[in-house]
This record gives sequence, structure tokens and C-alpha cells, in this order.
Amino acid sequence: SSVLKIPPIANTRHVVCHINRPRITMITRDFKTEFDNLIKEIIAPTFKMIGFKKKANNFYKSTNDLIQIFNVQKSQWNSKDDISFTFNIGFFSPEIFQETWDRPIPDIPKEYDCFISFRSGFITDKKDKWYELNEKNNYDKLAIEIKSDLQKSAIDLFNNYQTLTSLKGLINESPDLQVTMGTIPRFVFMMKTDLRKDALDLLFTEYKNAQIPKSSVSVINYPDGRSVETKSEPKINKGYIDSLIRIAKMYDIEIK
Repeated sequence: SSVLKIPPIANTRHVVCHINRPRITMITRDFKTEFDNLIKEIIAPTFKMIGFKKKANNFYKSTNDLIQIFNVQKSQWNSKDDISFTFNIGFFSPEIFQETWDRPIPDIPKEYDCFISFRSGFITDKKDKWYELNEKNNYDKLAIEIKSDLQKSAIDLFNNYQTLTSLKGLINESPDLQVTMGTIPRFVFMMKTDLRKDALDLLFTEYKNAQIPKSSVSVINYPDGRSVETKSEPKINKGYIDSLIRIAKMYDIEIK
């Protein structure tokens, strides 16, 4: 009989092939640094060329009887992944400030101290305009847009309006700016720019309306689009009436 011989099992080796694949490195943008670069590389040099001085995110220039102010305002809702900001333009008059508020003139006035102040977007886009630094927006394109907007709004505006009297032209061309002016600073502005009749009409009308009880409304706008409105009970603002009387006496005007 024949014997079936089974060959021994050969040693088996497992060969593992390693394929080197290129490593993909994700570049994370630092939006705070990008914002600082916009100030340093675009905004600051633009204003330096026309004689403005910088302090924090504010730029100042004294011209005749005015101080021109440009402010970069960041959103209170900013995060590391999204930075929003806008531009404010203001014209500060030491005389108007002192007469309006009856207090010392600030050494370094802010945009909110100005008797005329508004967002630059109302010049470039006819609306409130905010710029955004996030993954959706390209930094270089945004820098180009800002440089163009600065020229069309702030630079041309500051070059054209350098005296208190010249601002009458700005207000006439942009009637909506009157809404941004408080009644008392607007009255003082008119008195100082030979618009006495208009100033008196404004003062008398405002004094009459101030006798009527009114509600005050405050609105908080949230990033998700929600708005929360709070309304107070109607009342007469006695402090405001006293301010109207004070400014009238300053100009020897009797109101009652």
C-alpha cells in the first residue's frame, strides 16, 4: 500500500506595506490678530496721511474750531471665531459741549461727546454697516473694501468740513443727521452759525413738547435676532425742562 505524505506547512510571513500620505495641516485664522492688523496696516496709515493722531481705536484731528473724530467700534457680542466692527464719525465743538452739558471740556473727547455723530455706513451704503472677520470672509477682500469705504466716507467728509459754519452744508445735504443731534446741542449750533430764527423755533417747540408726559423705550438687540423692548410709565422729564430753561437763559431768551 502507498503512504500519503503531507508536506510540512511552510512558515508564513505577513508583509505590511506602509504608504506615506502627505499630512494635511489646517491653518487656523486668528481673527483678533487680523483685526489688529486692519487697524495697523489700513486704518491708522490712512488717517496719519491727513494729520490725525491715534489713541486706542480713536483718531483725532483739530481743525479751526472743531475736533474731528473717527472711532472703530467693536461689537459687544464678539467671539474668537467672529469679530464684528463698525466705524463712527464725529465732530466735536468745545463750546457746544460746554454750553450743552454745563461741565468741563474733556481732555480727550470721545465720539459720543460730539454734537454731530453717525455711522460711516450711512454715507457709503445709506444704512448702518458692520464689517465681519470670520471664516466666511476673506481678509484681503475685506481690507480692500475698508480702504475704499474710508475714502468715500470719512476722508472726503473730514476734508470738506473743517469749520463749525461749514457743517451747515453737511446738515443741509443730509437732513437725517438732524435726527442724530440732540435738541440742545442743535440749538446751540444754530445760534453759533447765524440760524437764530430756526434755533428759537426749535427751542420753543421742544419746551412745549417737554410739558407732555412721555414714556421712555429701551431696546436690547441680541445676536440671534431677538429684540427685547422695555417701556416706562409716561412722565415729565423735569431735569430736561430745567436744561432747556438753563440754555435759554444763557442766550437771554425767555421761555414759558
